[in-house]
Amino acid sequence: MQRRIFLAIDLATAAVLIVCAGVTVWMVGFRENRADVEFRDLTQQIDQMRRDISIIDGAIDANRLSIAQRRVEINALGKLPDRTPVERDLRTLVELASTRGVSVLRVTPLPSRAYPGLLEVRYSLETSATLANLMNFLKAVEDDPLWADVGYVRLERAKDDRAAREGDRMAVLTVSLFSSPTGSTG
Repeated sequence: MQRRIFLAIDLATAAVLIVCAGVTVWMVGFRENRADVEFRDLTQQIDQMRRDISIIDGAIDANRLSIAQRRVEINALGKLPDRTPVERDLRTLVELASTRGVSVLRVTPLPSRAYPGLLEVRYSLETSATLANLMNFLKAVEDDPLWADVGYVRLERAKDDRAAREGDRMAVLTVSLFSSPTGSTG
């Protein structure tokens, strides 16, 4: 009987050891499997972050290029023309006038003025237009990228047949065109 008790104790101990070994193997296998899953997930997250960083780097490079282009445009905006404004700028002024209903009757050159870093070429424009059309022309000169300024305006009623339309006024404008003093004419 004693032997049976020892055998039962041995069997119970063996059963407990087998259960413990099974639990240990299951826990170690589960943890390793979980660690593998976590490692795989972290690896995927790192790969996604690398792709995101690559996309962001591309966007940063594109923005840097855009900023460099904008800087060039901004620097060019305020820069005086390198050429002395003559024929082409006068044609631009006459075109601005005619598209606004202003007739340019005469263009008379005035003495040019040179300042440090600046050349002012001046002209007197004798025009015929309604007051509204003349104002539209002055606004167009202001809005045009042409380096021009209207420094003097004298208005009169039309005294002769040159003012063909009813309501036209004779206007004499002094227009200054600006450039760098070292520019070439043209």
